[in-house]
Amino acid sequence: MLLAVVFAGTFAFLGVGSGNSGLDQLFSNIFHGGSGGTSISKAQKEIAKHPRQGKGYRDLASAYEAKSQTENAIAALQQYTALKPKDETALADLASLQGTQATDLYKQYVAVSQQQQDTQLGQTFGPSSTSTLGKALGTDPVTSAVQTSIGSQSSTVYGQFQTAAAGELATYQKLEKLRPNDSTTVLQVAQAAEQAQNTTVAVAAYKRYLKLEPGSQYAPQIKAKIKQLQPPPPKPVKKKKP
Repeated sequence: MLLAVVFAGTFAFLGVGSGNSGLDQLFSNIFHGGSGGTSISKAQKEIAKHPRQGKGYRDLASAYEAKSQTENAIAALQQYTALKPKDETALADLASLQGTQATDLYKQYVAVSQQQQDTQLGQTFGPSSTSTLGKALGTDPVTSAVQTSIGSQSSTVYGQFQTAAAGELATYQKLEKLRPNDSTTVLQVAQAAEQAQNTTVAVAAYKRYLKLEPGSQYAPQIKAKIKQLQPPPPKPVKKKKP
């Protein structure tokens, strides 16, 4: 539930989608590159002929994205950016898709967690929970198996979410190296780091953003966010004199 609050707050406090300073592009599923008409098979043939040129991977990513195959599109773009590490547009596309993947996995995690909670509540407040026989038998085998299965699924999806969020952060960090003075990219690093629960990187990026945009309309919210993520150290305890 804490993760849910953090994740929701990351999107809400800056008003993503407001169209200000390009912030409507944050975490949006926008794909700029590649030729829209290229098929998957055609792109794969291009890769087979010219595996080191990169164009085939770019087209393959675009073809997969057009079919909403996000995971495959990400894999193709990762191969492309390995060949073309300074292609800023491709890195931005990759980070956007990784953000989409992280968002989808987060939604799955919340849904599974809710299902797990409902199962536990049903067992706690169900008819058998208050009966003498129910107390003696405890959780029935079927319910126990369901709870175990849901718990395992929840852990798996959460792990996938963490991997996707970490990948998004790593890609935005690569992009920032190419755009060190671009405030929007710095803000994307901060938000991706916060989503990945990397507090140190998030705070540092938020501070860099404030240096680049000291007069930003979002400055008060970002300063509050920094305080939230980096609370002041506890005051030293005064030693009593003997």
